[in-house]
Amino acid sequence: MAFTRDELARGAFSAWGIFMGLMLGGLIIMFIGSGFQSAPTSGWGSLIGTALGIGLFAGIIGGVISLLAMALGMPVAWLLGRALRRVAALGIHLLVYSAFGIVIGAAAMWAVSLLFPGGVIENSVGWIVAGSAFVAVPAGWWLTARSALREDRGWARRRRSAADRDAEFEDAAVSRTDEL
Repeated sequence: MAFTRDELARGAFSAWGIFMGLMLGGLIIMFIGSGFQSAPTSGWGSLIGTALGIGLFAGIIGGVISLLAMALGMPVAWLLGRALRRVAALGIHLLVYSAFGIVIGAAAMWAVSLLFPGGVIENSVGWIVAGSAFVAVPAGWWLTARSALREDRGWARRRRSAADRDAEFEDAAVSRTDEL
């Protein structure tokens, strides 16, 4: 399997998007659930306001922190992708990226425990963030690998990457000499 920078970026941003969706959804459900327990008669307006407030706060804070984590994790993902180039078994790839997701999830739980002290096991925010990271990393890989394999087989249109002017010039020069 080939591995390009475009696939690295596509996989990283796919994982980030999946992480953000899972994290925000989990946090909103958790906080709305805890709101129902503490004040079940507060009404839908309060719940919607809580969901919007949590979504905005967690989206901004979690989005910035997770973008930083993504930037720090991309070199590791690049090394993993390069190391797995010659491995055809997709199960091995999934296992490696799942392990990478576990490492990122553990680091996320540690970081959340610093922000919200009170024990790692009791910290439901930490579990939501760690679980989101654990699922997002292999899911981002899977979406990107599936798309790349479909393009390689000709089942999907190849996405245009950033133009490489030198390569375009060389290809044009070669095609002109073939015509002569």
